Amino acid sequence: MVLVIAVVLGITIVLATEYGLQGEDYSGCYVYDAMLVGFECTGFPGASVVSLLANLPLLMLFSPLFMMFNLKSALVAVSLWAFPIMFVVSSNKVKKLNA
Repeated sequence: MVLVIAVVLGITIVLATEYGLQGEDYSGCYVYDAMLVGFECTGFPGASVVSLLANLPLLMLFSPLFMMFNLKSALVAVSLWAFPIMFVVSSNKVKKLNA
């Protein structure tokens, strides 16, 4: 559910804001492109939490790609994918038990 909310938030930011770096007096979220696409939120309380939530699908996508280059990336990839994988495995076990 959190991942669905994060995807919807990212799509909303892309559709509702201008692309590129905003000025220092900007308050809100925007999309930036510095080698990889990402979201940045500034100017309001909780901006870092909203940025993290908006970037969660991108982190889940990019972390397995970069885990072969850096041990920290491998730890991030494992920690991001552990709960979705456990959910799928446990759902399959419950389906087999109920069948």
